[in-house]
Amino acid sequence: LLIKIYLQEGEVDKAIESFTNLDEKDQEKPQAKTIKITLNLIQLAKKQDDERLQVAIQATINNPIQGIEQLLDLLATSKGEQREPIKQSLISAFDLIEDIKLVSQLRRKMASLIF
Repeated sequence: LLIKIYLQEGEVDKAIESFTNLDEKDQEKPQAKTIKITLNLIQLAKKQDDERLQVAIQATINNPIQGIEQLLDLLATSKGEQREPIKQSLISAFDLIEDIKLVSQLRRKMASLIF
């Protein structure tokens, strides 16, 4: 709960520190898995220069399905090295969705854009 509060307040560094201070058993719980993915996406967004990608990653954190659609749109229009952080974001974001059929559809769409 504390980590979620830190994230809501924009205290990402405190959220990361609190998460890393959890023991391994607690880090593997379902709630912690979602937080870990969120933290990874936030860190990935911070490393990006492309504002469109930053916005899409933030959208993914707020609403995974809509954010993934934005990421897929970016993937469709990007080339070369620009694609790698988008693919990383998508792979992480798929774990935020519990609907296995939907994830499978989205993964196929991603694959069709890559190959």
